[in-house]
Amino acid sequence: MTTIDLLRREHDCIVSKSYQESFHTIELSELGGPYELVCQLLLWKSYLKLRGRKMSLDEILEWMRGQEWIGRIRPSVGQVTAAASHLSYLLEHGYVEWITRAVNKRVYLIDWKLLDIFEKHYLGGEK
Repeated sequence: MTTIDLLRREHDCIVSKSYQESFHTIELSELGGPYELVCQLLLWKSYLKLRGRKMSLDEILEWMRGQEWIGRIRPSVGQVTAAASHLSYLLEHGYVEWITRAVNKRVYLIDWKLLDIFEKHYLGGEK
């Protein structure tokens, strides 16, 4: 199996919200910890809701401002902007290109179980 095939398989894991497998992501904030997890949660939940659409960064930011679930998380402007800029690229170019073009960025594995547990226990969960 090629790297591209593996990344396509990871994309399937992302959109199915599989708890069985991890997937690669790019560090969005360079701050780590809970700050980074908020960025990742914003990115991946938004990606699931907007997948298949082509939107500019401004359109994504406007969409994010109107989302109640994002308001409950209470992210900083920096967290929203980081997630939105990466989301814009993801929607335009796709997951495989987003990961393979990550130059000088930290790429690591994450999974939906971690994101869901973080949201539920640290942020109080989606209502």
